[in-house]
Amino acid sequence: MRYVTITHMTLQPTAPHSQLKKRIHHILILPPLLVILLGAWSSLQAQSGYSVAGIEIDGNQAFDDGELREIMVLKTASWFKRVFLGRDRSEFDETSLRNDLQRIKRYYQRRGFLNANVMLSELQSNDKNETVTIKIRVEENAPILNGAISYSFAENAADSSALMGLVPANAIRGQIPRGEPFRDADVTNVRTGLMDAFANAGYPYVDVKANLDIDTAANVVDINFAVDPGPLSYFGEVSISGRDRVGEKLIINQMRLKTGGRYSQKLLRDSQRQIFSLQVFEVVTVRAKLSEARDSIIPVQVNLSEAAQWSSKIGVGYGREDEFRAFTEMQLLSFMGGARRLTLYAKHSGLEPYHVNLELVQPAFLGPRNELSINPFVRKQEEPGYTVRRYGSHFSFSRRFNLFLSGTATYTFEQVRLDTNSVAEQATTDLSNLDLYNKSAIQLSFTWDDSYPAFSPERGWFGIISVKYSGLDLGSRFNYAKTLFDLRHYVDLGGVVLALRGKIGGIKSFDSEPFVPVEDRYFSGGSTSNRGWARGGLGPTDDEGKPIGGNSLFEGNVELRYPIIGVLSGVIFYDFGNVWIESYDYRPRDLRYATGLGLRLRTPIGPVRFDAGRPVFDDETTIQLHLSVGQAF
Repeated sequence: MRYVTITHMTLQPTAPHSQLKKRIHHILILPPLLVILLGAWSSLQAQSGYSVAGIEIDGNQAFDDGELREIMVLKTASWFKRVFLGRDRSEFDETSLRNDLQRIKRYYQRRGFLNANVMLSELQSNDKNETVTIKIRVEENAPILNGAISYSFAENAADSSALMGLVPANAIRGQIPRGEPFRDADVTNVRTGLMDAFANAGYPYVDVKANLDIDTAANVVDINFAVDPGPLSYFGEVSISGRDRVGEKLIINQMRLKTGGRYSQKLLRDSQRQIFSLQVFEVVTVRAKLSEARDSIIPVQVNLSEAAQWSSKIGVGYGREDEFRAFTEMQLLSFMGGARRLTLYAKHSGLEPYHVNLELVQPAFLGPRNELSINPFVRKQEEPGYTVRRYGSHFSFSRRFNLFLSGTATYTFEQVRLDTNSVAEQATTDLSNLDLYNKSAIQLSFTWDDSYPAFSPERGWFGIISVKYSGLDLGSRFNYAKTLFDLRHYVDLGGVVLALRGKIGGIKSFDSEPFVPVEDRYFSGGSTSNRGWARGGLGPTDDEGKPIGGNSLFEGNVELRYPIIGVLSGVIFYDFGNVWIESYDYRPRDLRYATGLGLRLRTPIGPVRFDAGRPVFDDETTIQLHLSVGQAF
């Protein structure tokens, strides 16, 4: 074992702002110390080709070892990671080490520790294994704290009191708390927030500078934001290029901005989003044509690229529940002119031997955020507890209230043919002639979705609440109301995702002889429910063990999703829930629990999912295997 010790190697300060550089005194290194350092670093060159076995950091209190190692280029790898995950240790070299020490120093300085010192205290080399262990010493010293925050406006600006009203309320309290360590990122965030606020209030030429006044004796920095708003501006003429099938009037109506209206960067973004929501364009850009002369009338350019008028999709797959499945989808854009969409969808699987529906969508119906759709369908379902054939149509009106919230009102009329041999005595009812009946229903639902990304959310919320009433005459035989609330939350824990879901539903019949059609009842168990049971296997059953469904549902799911290697990731899950026959009757003592493990293989169409779940605290001990596409929730 050979040891090379550096007694004191200090990196020069690198301040996050140029003004800080002028106020930080550089440390002068004495000539004898330079001789020691040169000798030490020349010794490091002999370690070329060695790998990094370990990195030890001492003296750090504000940030833990793992946080500092994460920003370094040189990495270590445990025996487990090398053998099972195929990860290699970093190859040691002098330049990377110098740069890593500099990175750590900059990391401290951006977080207020402007006088921090970072040095290599010791390097241990093992010639037999050709490895090195790096020991780093940090001297944090006292941080610079935030002092007073102030704002000033250019001399030629309009009334400063009116401009001060445009400053976001959280610019001071929320992002630069007084008495806390100075952070370069906080200053940048406030500066960006100020520019956005002014740009959205009619000042596209706004410029903001952050002036820092450091008291080195008190270790306090006062920050002044100097704002030059520029001229108050308005939208000018709108020019559109790239359209062919879609009329100019429809595009103009989708835009949130109006010629002559006060300039707003947000309105530009919202207009672009609204035009894209028509779903007939591949590319949409809406930009303001700012000028170097800072003209107050700003023209707007809309550039479009229309999607292909005809498109088709074909897919095949296999799942444990639906077995072999295949689907095809054909879409015609600008059907009968404008932005209408006509889509034909057909699917086959073990759960749906056939499912065909034709959907006609009229976007921008009575408003740019509204959409009207007509959707006739024919469908056969073969579930563990029943088999039905359904014919009918949906008529839906939907509105997007903002980027995350939408609402839909749907009227459905359908005729249902029930295979009575598939249901045990019509699921314990004495009613007869249940093989053919009509349903006339209206459903109102609201959805909130700010989760991201789409196929495998890592952060955000998803929630849906819906109320359905069936029995609006037209031969509709049964009268009942069905409610459902489904809430999901995704938390990024630094590479590991915690996914949570809670689901509760209830059905209430208003008939003298209460009855709810079997296809509308709640069932539990399966790949997207409680994975300790097969599909529909949790809840009330007949004497033969066939599920009959219920009028009350409660489910919960907890997942910890973690990366393994490349496109492969793993899941640990814990599910619970049950179904009860009575309406809105939830019994915590009847909840059934399951836990298990899963694997996810990332693909362009979503993750391929394999889960193995087993009941816990239960007499049932059978392990259920689930294979499907997409996350469980």
